[in-house]
Amino acid sequence: MEYRDLTTQKVTLSTTSAQSSAISDSVYKIRLIATANVHFKIGVNPTATDSDAYLTSGDFIYLGISPGEKVAIRTVTGGGNAFITQLSQ
Repeated sequence: MEYRDLTTQKVTLSTTSAQSSAISDSVYKIRLIATANVHFKIGVNPTATDSDAYLTSGDFIYLGISPGEKVAIRTVTGGGNAFITQLSQ
């Protein structure tokens, strides 16, 4: 299935959980990529811990999400950036 990029948000990361802005209305799919190894969690007011889903630096993942939800992300060590792209079909 093909998707169109709508908007991308850059989130500055550290070992402390950081949240994205709320996902826009009518968006149900995102692409997440980070410049560091990260843990992430999706929810209305999520906090990412070292027990949450893991993504390796430079890899990307497509995720289902509901409008109004946010993505919380934290690095395993050090700092980095995450890029959350809202997608449409």
